[in-house]
Amino acid sequence: MWLIGSPILVLIILGGVWGYEYESHSTPTKSQESYDSNVLPLETIPFSKGVVLITTTDPRVSKEPGYMAWYVEKTKLWGWRLKVKSYDLLNSRNGSMEASFASMTVNGKTFAWGAIKKPNVQEIVYRQNGKTYKSHTDQKEFWDISLPFNQTVFHHSDWTVKLKNGSIVPLFE
Repeated sequence: MWLIGSPILVLIILGGVWGYEYESHSTPTKSQESYDSNVLPLETIPFSKGVVLITTTDPRVSKEPGYMAWYVEKTKLWGWRLKVKSYDLLNSRNGSMEASFASMTVNGKTFAWGAIKKPNVQEIVYRQNGKTYKSHTDQKEFWDISLPFNQTVFHHSDWTVKLKNGSIVPLFE
């Protein structure tokens, strides 16, 4: 009897674990909540093979206020899974008075992003090798640029902020 019942019991337990894991990661938001339920996404942005969820930093975990980007991808067996995190701490010196800066690289692409600190920002612009990449600023609080290549070192002079009055200022001061 145990020879027949034990494998069936093991299969039921494993099926239950898989069902719970898949359900708790069935959407990008549920996946992020499973890692940190104290913060909820402020923005969801498609990137590479998944999405980036931008949240505030968890005050219970981080001593510094700021924002966090969670890149999650969907797997066939386990649902949405966290691949990379990126931090934009408000007290850091990355960026300018107009906008902050953070980035992450995944799947051969780079996601540059930050918080918009002043309402007069129209867009963030990155120039490299004669090409220009402009940010998405549809969101009121954040900007983002998807670069189709790996980039981990950025020259500050390649980044500018275009203001709504038409003037251009450096992103990095």
